[in-house]
Amino acid sequence: MEQPNPKFKPNKFQEAILLLLILIPGVFYLALRDKLPAQIPTHWGADGKPNDYSSPLEALALSLGVGVFVWGITLVAPILDPKRKTYQLGPDVFFKIRFTIHLFLSIVMSSSFLIGAGYDFSMGKIVIGGMMLLFTILGNFMANIPPSYSFGIRLPWTLNSESNWRKTHRLAAKLWTVLGIVGFILVFLVPEIYFPFIVFGCLGVMVGVPVIMSIYWFKTEEN
Repeated sequence: MEQPNPKFKPNKFQEAILLLLILIPGVFYLALRDKLPAQIPTHWGADGKPNDYSSPLEALALSLGVGVFVWGITLVAPILDPKRKTYQLGPDVFFKIRFTIHLFLSIVMSSSFLIGAGYDFSMGKIVIGGMMLLFTILGNFMANIPPSYSFGIRLPWTLNSESNWRKTHRLAAKLWTVLGIVGFILVFLVPEIYFPFIVFGCLGVMVGVPVIMSIYWFKTEEN
């Protein structure tokens, strides 16, 4: 029976940084609570318009809950990975990926309190623009992700073929990086009504093209 990767050992300093990121929205809540109305927007559609509201306390609980959940899942990912390869990314790269995700979540959650307090800016640009930057940053790591059940394009044929996994993720890395940059620029050039087209268009290509090509390479290897 394959044993857990013995190299996996959480770095207490890095985990403390991630937990501090999770608490950032709480700082905004405390600083702005006297200005917050009974209900603040907590969810936005792809068009950048709010479509759900919560009380400030509920928004804070949601923020902390999501942050802790993501932190916990990514913390144990190396242990839960059946292939025991997640941590082969290296502890620093693994931390950078987690840091990027938590920073994005903290910015979005903190922005809810700012908008609720009356600060006027486009949440759509924050969310969609931030999402595109997130894809760009993750794209820089995509090419070097080893086959794992935790990160990447996890399909039966990519997980069972290192060659297929490598080619699929090298292609995905290029697409995520380039389209992330293009999407980020478009967010500041077009009206928010077109944001859904940016999101679904970019995601369709980022996910669809690597999957289709992975199937093609799988069929080619079979023959």
